[in-house]
Amino acid sequence: MNESWPALRIVHSIGGLRLISDFEGNVAVKPLSLENSSAEFSIPNYHALFQSIHTINLPIYGLDIITHVNQIEGRGIPIWFPFMYEPNQPYDYKDATTLWQNIRTGAHTKKIGHLWDLSSRIADQLRITAWRLKEISNAYKLQLDACIKRGDFKDNLHFSDEFTWICSMAVQAFLVDACILRDHLAEYASNYIYKEHVKQKKLKITTLSGLLTHVINKLEEKEGLTLELSVISSGKGWLKKLGDYRNLIVHSSPLSNAERKTYAIEKLLDLSGANIPYIIFPISDNPEKIYKFRGSLESYDDFDILYSNFTEIFESGYSTDALTYCHHSLSELARLALKMGDTSPVKPETSTIDAKDIIDFKRCN
Repeated sequence: MNESWPALRIVHSIGGLRLISDFEGNVAVKPLSLENSSAEFSIPNYHALFQSIHTINLPIYGLDIITHVNQIEGRGIPIWFPFMYEPNQPYDYKDATTLWQNIRTGAHTKKIGHLWDLSSRIADQLRITAWRLKEISNAYKLQLDACIKRGDFKDNLHFSDEFTWICSMAVQAFLVDACILRDHLAEYASNYIYKEHVKQKKLKITTLSGLLTHVINKLEEKEGLTLELSVISSGKGWLKKLGDYRNLIVHSSPLSNAERKTYAIEKLLDLSGANIPYIIFPISDNPEKIYKFRGSLESYDDFDILYSNFTEIFESGYSTDALTYCHHSLSELARLALKMGDTSPVKPETSTIDAKDIIDFKRCN
């Protein structure tokens, strides 16, 4: 292995695309073009990969990092982490996960049981939600590969098959876990940022809705983090929309059956004259409208009106790509987790292992 290129990297991009950067600085875009030609380029040094991909106007949603042959042969798992965009920093997810792991260690040192448990859950849920993003990207790739193998790939062709359902279920899993992370952060805020407000009312708050109802919405003067939580959790705020998607699939209908049908779209990307195939999996731009409509018993009284309303909602806005949306949501959650972590009542500590942590053991043959 070239020491100047310490890892093989597989970049996850739009619609199931992969960019594979080898140990010598060569980058190949997969899949091949419809003309069966390869799109490749070289980078001058290991750290130039991301900027080079941005130069050809491809988004980066995350990457697998392979540093050992075991990860190639299936005896190990490649390192995965999402890649963030402004106003986030590229490694906000990684930094947020590390911060909450270190808060856990600090809480353990200080013997603060609840903070130790909660910070453990937040750190773990960050990892879980990030893994859900990878599952969505992998589902896209399965869908894309199947479309290419069937042949006759056409730009803007709408279709639905078994792989579309897999995409739907991957997105649904992300939304559920993202909102678990959201509620863990709300529990932290209620216990350590707004502790006095909660203590006075003898409340136990473990959800965002509880934090909003009993604390945020009751504070007359809002500034800083309080103002931000109020804004992102109301109106067109990103945290409210995330909750609307989660409410739709948990309380109303699976995402694959939220309206008349679920579909994906075959797309072509012009990359230096090569037609590179990819897919998008659109989700509704207005989950709150669908959720409220389906939650009304009166909406089922007249089938013709019911079907007409479904059609109207279906045709009025399906421009949000699920992978792009979930990547954006994770970016925002990572940034929020970093901001809340900065208020920790204990100093974050790096976990270390010394002689007292080692016990005798016997090797198993």
